[in-house]
Amino acid sequence: MKENWMYPGNDLGKATTQTTYEKCRAECSEDEQCKAFSWNRKTRICSLKSTIGSGGEYDPNAQSGYREEDDSELVMKGNWIYPGNDLGEATNQSTYAACRIQCFKEEQCKAFSWNRKTDSCSLKSSIDSAGEYDPNADSGHRGGKRE
Repeated sequence: MKENWMYPGNDLGKATTQTTYEKCRAECSEDEQCKAFSWNRKTRICSLKSTIGSGGEYDPNAQSGYREEDDSELVMKGNWIYPGNDLGEATNQSTYAACRIQCFKEEQCKAFSWNRKTDSCSLKSSIDSAGEYDPNADSGHRGGKRE
């Protein structure tokens, strides 16, 4: 859960009213197209999202999250990098979690590497090798989908 944060735009259909964050999260889990969601504590509005778009913004009344199934299929490797097989140019992401979410947004992404020193996030189309040790990097790959 991301406290005081909302993902504007990219709504899937019409927002609904849910009494709790957990009910909004459950609604997202039931919709295959839902990748993330935002719930407003004050208005009780639950908005399902097809993508997180720009990464979101501060909102003192909001709580946001992403589809749980996506997280469970990811295997994290600390101090590790997967070289090569980049999907386009690396992007600037301030956290491992933000890089992970970028991978979720890209259907072709099978793995990613994030450099904590440079905030560089590289999405990967596949993993040719087992990767290598890098004290500045954290990586993740989709479990069962390693290529």
